[in-house]
Amino acid sequence: MTGRPQKKKLTRAQQVEATRNSLFRAATKVVGDMGYADASVTRITDEAKVAQGTFYNYFESREELSNKLLPVLGDNLLDYIRQQVGGISDGLKREEVGFRAFFKYLLETPEFYRILNEAEIFAPKAYKSHMTNMVNGYVQALSHSKEEGLLPGYDERELEVIAYILLSARNYLSMRYSYEEGVVHPIPEWVVNTYMKMISGGFSTGRDFPPPSGAALHETALHVFVPGGDATGDRASPGFIVTDEEKGRIVLELLNFQKFLGGKDLAMHHGLLDLLSATAARISGDSETLRGLRGPDNLSITVCGSVGDGKLVAEGVGIAAGPNAFHLTLHIRRNSIDGPLVATAQAMFRGRETGQSV
Repeated sequence: MTGRPQKKKLTRAQQVEATRNSLFRAATKVVGDMGYADASVTRITDEAKVAQGTFYNYFESREELSNKLLPVLGDNLLDYIRQQVGGISDGLKREEVGFRAFFKYLLETPEFYRILNEAEIFAPKAYKSHMTNMVNGYVQALSHSKEEGLLPGYDERELEVIAYILLSARNYLSMRYSYEEGVVHPIPEWVVNTYMKMISGGFSTGRDFPPPSGAALHETALHVFVPGGDATGDRASPGFIVTDEEKGRIVLELLNFQKFLGGKDLAMHHGLLDLLSATAARISGDSETLRGLRGPDNLSITVCGSVGDGKLVAEGVGIAAGPNAFHLTLHIRRNSIDGPLVATAQAMFRGRETGQSV
């Protein structure tokens, strides 16, 4: 007796499974390194260190194995993302974590990039199956976000369109910022931030009418860079009464806005800028954070109609876009929060780097 632990002998079924897995891993590496066209059976069996004849005990042809690669790797990717986002209740946070998880998976399985991008030509059935699985999984996640109050401007059938848009973004961003000459690199943090700035606005609102153009955009930009006033002279601060308030949401009855804004687009844009800032301050709440509140960034303002007579009501919704940032959407309506839309505005606001969420 040598005292050494004896290696447990595999059963016949375990040996079969181990050999199949070895061939699959070998095919993944060979296709990832050389592409589908050059992934011969000989190269796959050499990589797996098995006899060439053994290959045909498990797969009828190279095409059969090639058609299995992407669906299996795609399922692994979905499982990986689900593990990363599991337990996250905030829809925007889930999107960010899922986005990061995709690029982490590329780092851990670099072969996936080439297998995915060549499959449309060399394994079209596998590619179609993979895309169906990915889109269905994404639509399910988007439906969950919609149930939480995100994506308010979209109906259910549009969620599939959004899923294709976001999956395409991941693919092209990986091509530009992650994959280079066969080597996968970590996605730059500023790319993640740019993606989330765009997503936070799209998830918070949806509209089928364009933002202001021409002079209105120019006037808004001027006011952003020169926030001290305008050609009309001194302006009063926007006044409002809070009629309903909860975390991340506030309903305001606007005071004297008809007199304050008049009917001019320029005045309306300036008034909305002031109201955005005041609403952001109210939603973020903490006075220490407020002293460092920055914004508005990524500003979008749309004037939908004249101010007119009667009461004006604003509803502001702030959704976290990071530990010290939130996206604010503002809707101004006549008479009530269900009344005719007068104007909309949205922007990003950031607090000081205190580690405390706004």
